[in-house]
Amino acid sequence: GILAIRKGGVLTIVLRDQDEIGPIPEPRFTLILGEDRKPLVALTGPKSKETVSLRARVRLAVEASDDYGLATLALRARTMADILVGD
Repeated sequence: GILAIRKGGVLTIVLRDQDEIGPIPEPRFTLILGEDRKPLVALTGPKSKETVSLRARVRLAVEASDDYGLATLALRARTMADILVGD
């Protein structure tokens, strides 16, 4: 399942076994929600609308960061031929 937490506070976990017996005291956790900023991405390479030959090797550099970390990073590219053909 999914637990969506929209505001901070005290979270009480209710645990019971098949005989309805649980821990005393029940576990409590204080939740403090922090601001999650958008990831930052910088891509450097050829200038916008710069033309290169069909066989050209184009160097790209990608830098990405996030205040909570990044699990994955993907770079997708298309050539002008892809765009004209209707990829």
